[in-house]
Amino acid sequence: MSIPVKRAKGPQNTNPRWRALKGPPPAPLSMLVLLEAKGEVWTFQHPRSLVLYRCEVDAEGNEQWFSNHPKWLARIQSTK
Repeated sequence: MSIPVKRAKGPQNTNPRWRALKGPPPAPLSMLVLLEAKGEVWTFQHPRSLVLYRCEVDAEGNEQWFSNHPKWLARIQSTK
């Protein structure tokens, strides 16, 4: 993965309820703050919210994105 990111240490939720995203996170990747990189698993945080994103890269180089953002909150925000 070769994306420009800002590195920062921050509190992480050790047991978030991750849900798979159909693509990359809705925020631009250059805006996200890299919290942790362990092998092929990268954890990011959106700077204006506490939403965490996780990117996992498999052996073929395919990315799978996850978020701890609850679905019900996304539905409320999209109706405003």
